[in-house]
Amino acid sequence: MKTNARPSTAYFQEFPIDISNPQPTTREFPSRKLDLQRILGHIVRFLSGSSEPQIQFKRDRLGNHFWRVYDPTTNQSTSFSSETEVRIWLEQRYSR
Repeated sequence: MKTNARPSTAYFQEFPIDISNPQPTTREFPSRKLDLQRILGHIVRFLSGSSEPQIQFKRDRLGNHFWRVYDPTTNQSTSFSSETEVRIWLEQRYSR
């Protein structure tokens, strides 16, 4: 008995080959990129040996805003609820 069945080409249709780009593509994940930037920033600050305070404006899980201040000379971090408090802290730091 003769059948007219052709071999299935489903396998080749599921995995097309892009001749213009033979290398597999990789997707950059934003979180990994941000982690790498953060690590590199820490390395640069460490190597530069800066004694300047680092001030960041942040938001907690509840959406409350606050200021985080890190003093590399004392290796201490402090949080403040207003910019005025940060300015007072800076003035006291430099008046020592």
